[in-house]
Amino acid sequence: MFLEDLYVTPDLRGNGLGFVMLREVAKYAKDEGFARMDWQALKWNAPALKFYQSIGAESDDENLDFRLRGQAFSQLAN
Repeated sequence: MFLEDLYVTPDLRGNGLGFVMLREVAKYAKDEGFARMDWQALKWNAPALKFYQSIGAESDDENLDFRLRGQAFSQLAN
């Protein structure tokens, strides 16, 4: 299962809410027959990376994110 967005506002971070939300998503995914969950995180977001690692998540060295913008985007769109 690919998790697109799970967001906790800054004023509510550090209270375990993110863990509860992620656990509920994991329960749903497991109940639906999924064997894993995937998501993306920004490299500079050290608190999020630390949290993900603390729950046993692993980074995926196989996939790369790509972005098409500027002239290359315009060329492809035309």
